[in-house]
Amino acid sequence: ADVESVTTHVFHGGTILPYKEVKERIDEAALERLIALSGARLGERFGFVGEFSADIGVGSEQQLYIYEINAKPMVFDEPEIEARRLERLNQLFAELAHRTP
Repeated sequence: ADVESVTTHVFHGGTILPYKEVKERIDEAALERLIALSGARLGERFGFVGEFSADIGVGSEQQLYIYEINAKPMVFDEPEIEARRLERLNQLFAELAHRTP
């Protein structure tokens, strides 16, 4: 990959950075709003989505950039993130089970 290019794929020269290494640069409230808005827009366009992941970059002034949204659920290699994902997935299924048709 070129020095100034962006890739989200390790195979193409991307690097996986643990969240703990970048979290100081991220406004987590803004990140949560961005993800919630993305989920809402996906739901409006495609119906119920349930779970997705996103490849997001952060600029020098904390601006957030969505590179891609992934529809396929995935397993995270960071234990805290994976635990949170599983908790939210369980919560989602519990909420769906209590909905009336």
